[in-house]
Amino acid sequence: MKLLSIVILLCLLIVLFCSLVSGDTVSKPLVDVIYSGGKGDHSFIDSSYRGLTQAEETFSFTTQEYSIMNASADPAPELIGPAGETPSMVLLVGSPLSTMAQTIADSNPTLPVIALDTDPLVGDNTRTIMFPMYGSSYLAGIIAADETDTGKVAVLAGRDNALMSEFIKGFSAGVNQSGRELSVTTAYVADDNSGYWSPDKAAAIARNLSANGTDVIFTVAGGSGTGVIEYARNTSGLKIIGVDSDQSVLGPDVVVASVLKNLDQVVYREISSVMEGNFTPGTELSGLAENGSGIVINPNFGNLSSLIADRYGEATEAENRSRS
Repeated sequence: MKLLSIVILLCLLIVLFCSLVSGDTVSKPLVDVIYSGGKGDHSFIDSSYRGLTQAEETFSFTTQEYSIMNASADPAPELIGPAGETPSMVLLVGSPLSTMAQTIADSNPTLPVIALDTDPLVGDNTRTIMFPMYGSSYLAGIIAADETDTGKVAVLAGRDNALMSEFIKGFSAGVNQSGRELSVTTAYVADDNSGYWSPDKAAAIARNLSANGTDVIFTVAGGSGTGVIEYARNTSGLKIIGVDSDQSVLGPDVVVASVLKNLDQVVYREISSVMEGNFTPGTELSGLAENGSGIVINPNFGNLSSLIADRYGEATEAENRSRS
């Protein structure tokens, strides 16, 4: 009889422990993060992920992550947690997810839906952060004009769309301010979103540009840019300006600078706003003046730092004019 009582007590303790553990899991807020593309791009997605991990170190929440490779064909993921709970917020990262973000917001009118680098969302439960890139690309153009020996520079973009157009216009304006007779070539990796994760194809285009005398390439192609940097590492005289993250680690001797979207900071800030109960709907522009974008110089090309410092205000003014 005494042994039976001990067994029953142990069973009750196990049930209580499991209940507490399960309750703790359910009580944590659930954050769903949807990426346009996969991790390991050393660019856009990886920068966003750094912000997520920083937020996980500060706040207690459960995370579900999804990678959408084809936003036009792949359905929105089911936003249900492991214990059947609904998320406290959904964060979508990348312009191809604009339609998906709006669909999720419309279907869940009380759910905070935050989209980074997409078209503006509509609804009292939505927040969109847009990154004007004209100013930081203008600085990239100044660098390209300073670094080219052949007088031929290029932008290698993921695809042709409005977002890429802003990079190209800013870069071209920065190149043209030099007063030198320089040519700017624009090339696209693909005519769809596969242009952001096709490094082999991007490397082949870089090879053609280099063969035609181009000696500075501004890569605006997400994960495809890794192929361009790898090609440049084995090509004498070719310099690269990276994008979204500091990509000098991929090519310390060839990546002179990287144009940044400070996605890690923005992701951390937006998750914090929900965790702290300060979510605010609306659309925000976060460019050069707001520290949402910028440029980082590879220390191996430290002579460029003073050049950029002297021209930063000029680039900010150029971006402000481009917004009007």
